[in-house]
Amino acid sequence: MRTMRAKITKAGQVTFPAEARKALGLELGDEVDFQIEDGTVRIAPVKLRLEDVYGSLKPPRPDFDIDEAIREAKEERAERIIRVVRGE
Repeated sequence: MRTMRAKITKAGQVTFPAEARKALGLELGDEVDFQIEDGTVRIAPVKLRLEDVYGSLKPPRPDFDIDEAIREAKEERAERIIRVVRGE
C-alpha cells in the first residue's frame, strides 16, 4: 500500500493527489464517498446506481412504439452503411 500526503486549506479542502485519482479512475466532476471507521477515513469512487438516475428522463408518449423505433433506427443505419459502401 502506498501512502500519500496532502494539506488541508483554510476552506477545508484537500488536493486529491493525481496518482490516487488515477488509481481510482477518477476524473473531473466525479464524486467520492468518505467512509469513517475507527479514526480512519477511506475514500471510494461513487458507483452509479439506478436510483441515482431514476426519473431523470421523461417517459415516452403513451403511443410510442419502442419496437418500431428500433426497426427504424436499424433501417436508417443500414441505409447509411450502404451509401458508404457505394461511395455516395
